[in-house]
Amino acid sequence: MKKNLFVVFILAGTFLHATVYYGRNAKELVFVTLKDSIATIEVCRINNIRHPRTYLDTLYFQNQSFRKGIARLVWQNEKLLFLPDNILLSTTASDTAYSNIRKEGYRKGFASLLALKYAWVGQDNWRQMNENLDKVTVPVPTSALNKLYYRNIQYKARILENGIVPHYAIKFDRVIITDNTLLSSYKYVDSSEPRVIQFIWNQLCDNQLVFKKFSLWYLAPFPIIYVGLGIINPIFFFVVPPAVATWVAISHWAPPIISHLDIHKTYIIRFYSHGKDVLKVKVKDNTIYYQNHYYALSRDFRSSLGRIDDTIMNY
Repeated sequence: MKKNLFVVFILAGTFLHATVYYGRNAKELVFVTLKDSIATIEVCRINNIRHPRTYLDTLYFQNQSFRKGIARLVWQNEKLLFLPDNILLSTTASDTAYSNIRKEGYRKGFASLLALKYAWVGQDNWRQMNENLDKVTVPVPTSALNKLYYRNIQYKARILENGIVPHYAIKFDRVIITDNTLLSSYKYVDSSEPRVIQFIWNQLCDNQLVFKKFSLWYLAPFPIIYVGLGIINPIFFFVVPPAVATWVAISHWAPPIISHLDIHKTYIIRFYSHGKDVLKVKVKDNTIYYQNHYYALSRDFRSSLGRIDDTIMNY
């Protein structure tokens, strides 16, 4: 995988003369390491004190503030103000403050990002990959410095992405790719060749998670359903739950039904192990669809299928 999900942490010696700023509110811890025109921010979400999650980002100085996306740092007297959360940051003597919470945040932050990136492999497969990850890595004691602890967690994540995930395909002994169109059972691929299985697996793994923004169009069917039920029986104008239940059911079941009727190609990839179907992946418009998550493939999947014969010879 060519792209990493994670921002590289401050390496030892990189910020020898950097200044560390710290601040918090009821739900977040914020640490900023500032050097020249670069600010590395560490935000630890502490909605649940036992399950903090940390994310890192890098802001660049422009137009009298440090910014990237919606995150900003602006000077306020001799302190920094972290926006949009309005957290006032002041200098701290070291980066060891709230050390245990931060370390747990590193671990949970990486775990949640990896779980989201590979949610499409299914819960059982994800659990097995995590177990394999634990077997091949040596945990660092929580007494270690924050930077060392973070770098070890990052190392584990890289092992998962670059080692365990690609090699996980060896557990599969057959792959079948079929057309998802209604009344069609056309098979594009039906192979037990390890090189073909690995090739297809690698095409699927080389993807990028797409964060879909909530659209008000999602709510559009609700008023139509509400009015329709009210016309059928006026009592439904006063009893909302049936309309909500109908709307939820349609939202859940309509997309798969429409997918079967869609003339555009939707591929269903099934991986087998010892004759058992262990993983089903749906690809449409060069995107993996899994529940409410979308993963854009880096390569054209249809073109990849056309290279299967070459793969057997050269992969």
